[in-house]
Amino acid sequence: MKRRLGYLGLWLVATVLAVGMAWLGLRSVLVAAAPGRLDLLDQLGADNPRGRDVVALGLPTSVPGAADPIGRGPSGIPIQPPGPGPAQPGVPGPGVPDPGGTNPAGPTVTTPPPSPRPTENGTKPSTSKPVTTTTTNPQSDPSLLGQPEPQTRTVRTKGGDSTLRFAENDVSVITARPVSGHAVKVERTSPTSVIVTFSSPTSLSRIQATWNEGPAWRITEYQYH
Repeated sequence: MKRRLGYLGLWLVATVLAVGMAWLGLRSVLVAAAPGRLDLLDQLGADNPRGRDVVALGLPTSVPGAADPIGRGPSGIPIQPPGPGPAQPGVPGPGVPDPGGTNPAGPTVTTPPPSPRPTENGTKPSTSKPVTTTTTNPQSDPSLLGQPEPQTRTVRTKGGDSTLRFAENDVSVITARPVSGHAVKVERTSPTSVIVTFSSPTSLSRIQATWNEGPAWRITEYQYH
């Protein structure tokens, strides 16, 4: 109980001191702003001593040394400090990061393109020319021929000549004439493929005829040493 009374007494003393200091500060402001008003207050206080105390006690109190966030003008009117203005569209307020802003561009690092690897120039294995010679008839385009008609071709070789008939589903030998000293032999390997061979003790000529979307043949010559 005594401790509470002690706290109450200290609070009363601090309040009285704060009121007195506030009155002194207000008095100096009133003297500078309105000297006639201060004389009127003094006159009222002389006529009514209790009224003087009432006027003094009616003033707002403040703790000495405390920061007053609201300033006061010469006449004691509170002055509100200017606050931040309305936020403009597109302009971020203080301390607010700009969501649409971009980070400052850092140093640009250019990576050189990778140098192409050297291509290994591989050499093709040397192939010796065969003793035989092969001739192939250029094929016809089936899309231009439609349903092709039978065609006759005469193929000449060193060992003899042969006349061949080419059709889509059949290849046949019409004639086979060997040169002097050669024999002739005809072989059918399929309905669309035949082989005509002209042979002698020192050479051999072979014709391989077939239907491959058109008349086609291959000539192979052999020379014996």
